[in-house]
Amino acid sequence: MVASLAPVRPNGLTAAANFLTLVAMTKTTEMPATTPDGAIQGSISAAYLAVLEDYLRPHDLRVADVPLGAALLRRRDDGAIVVPAQDWRALLTHFSRQLSQPDLGLRLGRSARLTHLGLLGYFLQSCVTLGAALERLQHYERLVNDINRLQWRQASGADGVEVALSWGVERGRPGPLVDECAVATLMQITREITGRTDAPAGIDFVNPAPADPEPYRRFFQCPVRFDQAQTCVRFPLDWLQLPLQHRDPQLLAILEKQVDELLKQLPDEDDFVQQVRRLMAQRLRQGRVTLADIAQDMHLSERTLHRRLQEADTNFRALWESTRQHLAQEYLRDRQLTLTEIAGLLGFSEQSAFTRSFRRWTGQGPKAWRSRRSA
Repeated sequence: MVASLAPVRPNGLTAAANFLTLVAMTKTTEMPATTPDGAIQGSISAAYLAVLEDYLRPHDLRVADVPLGAALLRRRDDGAIVVPAQDWRALLTHFSRQLSQPDLGLRLGRSARLTHLGLLGYFLQSCVTLGAALERLQHYERLVNDINRLQWRQASGADGVEVALSWGVERGRPGPLVDECAVATLMQITREITGRTDAPAGIDFVNPAPADPEPYRRFFQCPVRFDQAQTCVRFPLDWLQLPLQHRDPQLLAILEKQVDELLKQLPDEDDFVQQVRRLMAQRLRQGRVTLADIAQDMHLSERTLHRRLQEADTNFRALWESTRQHLAQEYLRDRQLTLTEIAGLLGFSEQSAFTRSFRRWTGQGPKAWRSRRSA
C-alpha cells in the first residue's frame, strides 16, 4: 500500500473506478444466515449481469437457471438501473463454486467490454482523455457501484509521481470475487478505450492471497499484493492525458444529458437511512437493537421499515453490521477503553465474540487494528 498519500487534483480532475460486490452462498441457491465477508450495503449496476451471462454461455450455464439470478434479471428487464450488492455477491459466489473457479472475479473482469455498460459505456468512450473519462466515472459512480467510496490520491512511486485509486471497507468487505472482478474490469475497460496495454504501477487487494497468484500478475502485468489495508490501483500520473480512441465531444454532450437522467432515477442514501443509523447507535447504548425497536422509534410498522430499507438498496442486518463496525473503530481509537469495555458497549456478551466479529469486518483482530493506527 502506498504511504503518505496526498490529494491530487491534476487539471481539476477527481477520478474513479468502481467495485462490484459479492455475498457467500451455499451450493444450492439459498444464502446462509452469515457470510465470510460480512454484510455489505449499496448496489451495483444491473448492466453487470450481462457480463456474467456472456461468460457463462460457453459453459452451458445460465444466470436465469438460478432463482436469485432469474429475479435479478426480471428486475433489470423491468427497467431497474441497479440491483442490491448483496444479491450480486451471492450470485457470483454460487457460480464460482459451480464452476470450481475461485478466480471467477478475475476471469469476469477480463471478459468485460465497454458495451456491457450500455449508455454509460458509450458516454465514457466519447471523452477526450482517460483522465476526463475517469472524472466522469467518479461523478456517475453510483450508476455502477454504490458501496465503498473511492479515494483519489497522489504518491511518489519508484518511477515518478503516481495516481492511486483506493477503496476501504467502511461499508463492508466485498470479498475476493467482487474486488478482483472490479479491478480487472477497470483495467480491461481502460485498455479498450485507450487502445493501449500499458501496465499499471501496482495493484493491492485487501483480501488474502489466492492459492495461485500468477494469473493475477499475468493479467495486470505489474506487482500484485494481497492482505493490504485497502484495495488500490496505482498508475503513472501521465495516464490521465492518454487520448481515447473514439473521442467525440459533440456526442459526449448529448449522452451526458441522458446519463444525468439515469442518475436522477437513483434513490439517495437519504435522511431515512441516516436516521435508522442514529437510532441504532442510541439503542445500542441501551443494550438492545431489534427491527421492532427501530420501527417503534420511527412510528412505522416493521413491514414498512423493511420495505423502505429495501428501496434504499440496503437492509436492517447490513446497516446493523456497518453501524457496529463504525462504532467499534471509534471506540478503539480511544486508548482509555479496554477491549472488554468496548465489547460491552457494542452489545457483545464477551470479548471473544467481539474479536470474531471485528476480524470478520476488517480482516484483523481489534488489538492489531488499534496498534496499527497508533504506530
